[in-house]
Amino acid sequence: MKFLLSVTFALLLGLTTFAQNRPAFPALKAKEDYAKAEPLFQQLTEWITETDLDKQKDERLLSNGFLMEWLTGSPTVTVQMGDPLLKVFDKNPQLLMVYMANYASYCISKQSSADKAAAAKAGLLSVIRVYQKGLAVVKNKALEKVIAANDDNKLDEYIDKNFKKQL
Repeated sequence: MKFLLSVTFALLLGLTTFAQNRPAFPALKAKEDYAKAEPLFQQLTEWITETDLDKQKDERLLSNGFLMEWLTGSPTVTVQMGDPLLKVFDKNPQLLMVYMANYASYCISKQSSADKAAAAKAGLLSVIRVYQKGLAVVKNKALEKVIAANDDNKLDEYIDKNFKKQL
């Protein structure tokens, strides 16, 4: 899993070098840097969730790079994932960052990473919101099942049944 995150981070970081107007993101070197950057992390999480996937692509790429850097280095938050959950993002890898950022943002707001199922739910609800806009996404059976569970008010049970082992 760390390998997947590292590869994604490297790709995003490589792409950011081509940007002309790079926003000034803080350096993340010490443990304290991550804590200081939490408000920015949460702002960017809200921005990537609310901004349509087909808009401001360069800014999204840069924001995703910073979010991934924060996620891979954070001493307090670890996003739990595994193959069943990754299938939700098979055809829409751009939604993976929405999930991970919202998962982590939930942990930041609760000041705890203990309730992994609730953090996963926060991430999935954000993904559903973005996916249902229908912009720059491909239909995905696994994600449609998550949406159906949410529509039936059974998302908690769905998470327990399908993702509990990896959380």
